[in-house]
Amino acid sequence: MTTTIFFIAAVDAKERFTFWEGNIEIGSTKKVYQLQEDLARKYHPFHNSYASEIYKLTDNRKPLDKDIANDELSTFNVLWQNTEMVNGRTSIGALSEEDNFAVILQCNAPQVVSAPSESEEVAEEARDVVGKIEQDFQKFVHRVSTRKTPSVLAHIRDHNTNQSSVHTAMLDGRFAANDPLLQSDLNVPEDVLRHTASLLRSVSILAVPLERVSNLDGTSSDYISAATTPMYINATSAVVEVKADLGSGGSDPGTQSLLSYSRFYCSHERAKIRKISCCPAFLIGIAGPWLVVMGAVLTSRTIAQLLSPYEWLGYSRLFNDQQVYRIARLLYALRLSIAELHEYYARLITPVVQPGHIHPRFCPSVTSFFSDKTEISFVYAHPFEQDFTCVTFKATRTDTQQPIVIKFVRQYGQEAHLLMAKHKMAPKLLSCTPLGDQYDDLSLVAMEFIKGQTLQDAYDPSQPLPDPVRRAIRAGLNLLERRWIRLWRSSQAQYHAC
Repeated sequence: MTTTIFFIAAVDAKERFTFWEGNIEIGSTKKVYQLQEDLARKYHPFHNSYASEIYKLTDNRKPLDKDIANDELSTFNVLWQNTEMVNGRTSIGALSEEDNFAVILQCNAPQVVSAPSESEEVAEEARDVVGKIEQDFQKFVHRVSTRKTPSVLAHIRDHNTNQSSVHTAMLDGRFAANDPLLQSDLNVPEDVLRHTASLLRSVSILAVPLERVSNLDGTSSDYISAATTPMYINATSAVVEVKADLGSGGSDPGTQSLLSYSRFYCSHERAKIRKISCCPAFLIGIAGPWLVVMGAVLTSRTIAQLLSPYEWLGYSRLFNDQQVYRIARLLYALRLSIAELHEYYARLITPVVQPGHIHPRFCPSVTSFFSDKTEISFVYAHPFEQDFTCVTFKATRTDTQQPIVIKFVRQYGQEAHLLMAKHKMAPKLLSCTPLGDQYDDLSLVAMEFIKGQTLQDAYDPSQPLPDPVRRAIRAGLNLLERRWIRLWRSSQAQYHAC
């Protein structure tokens, strides 16, 4: 049969939707998720199968046309207030012909074909960077939601294959190994299973209910701590995977919890959450008497950080009060943090995204620095490189709307930068702020943004640099050398004076 999908809108770099009328032929016995795949193939075949979302209007008192849709369903915020997402498992035949539906396609803005001015070119470049990140994220979500299940991928061989691809790898610091690290076909003894169950019950000190929640595709982790959201879609603050012992079944519970987390938040039914949030959660792996805790977020990729090593929870021959204190402190900190995440999800709101700027979900959480005891807030525009390891961003000050550069470093030559800036050989340094232990001793460096080109972009790398450029570089090196010599002589004089 032919079902009119009423109105289809493309999501691009602009805030407002643009609706048009569309239709498609699909059998009444098929499911809505199959309709979504057909719509994506028909209207935007270069996107993934989950690039479309179908919403049903909650108010059908007046007929919907494309003009009304453009006026009254102009943005996601308005759309979510007046519609509900159609479940992907719903049968097409169960949809009422009296209802109005809107389809949102995840696609990017068309390219500008006319020759842009210099300022337009910069703005277009920023939009292109933002669009590429959004598109790459949608592809990653599709790959996670359609590949092998977490329990299969957690096996060493499959995980090596997963980590060897830049398109599917989890950013958890693990790389593909040539040989399996763990292999075991052992049958688990009953006493080990009983001890594992006892260990799981002991985790009740976290004071949060753990339950099993299945995704639409039938996959699920062993347990999650479900959190409510204003969109009436369950999030999770913690994902738990349990194994009888390390190496049991050939998979690592820490790795499987990370894969289960990715599958949970990349599932189609949680599209609304990942549109506005980086989906923070804790990952808990339990293997017999061992416990590991990680933190995870979903930006353009899944990023995980080890928060504790594998902790031994078994009994020693002698009572180890230091071990008890260490484990208790870990579990209590985890308990408080999970409760805080529940509050975060309960108050989840759509952030404001400035035109030409990247969505905050893709950016670091640090959004201010101090300069001369004055706090300066900023928003991220885009990273300077299309690389997951890039830690340097173009940003915009919220007070002056001036562009600045933000970078995160573990070490920085602040004195050298100040010296070079004083002689007009470097941008003005606005701040070099240590972020503390909670950010793994990183520092935030803020400086003025100077429009220009790199040497590689400005000159042919196969040719010698022009003499004026070579002289300017040499002048900068000489300045640093003279400063270093003065500091060395001063330190030597102080040493001999002592």
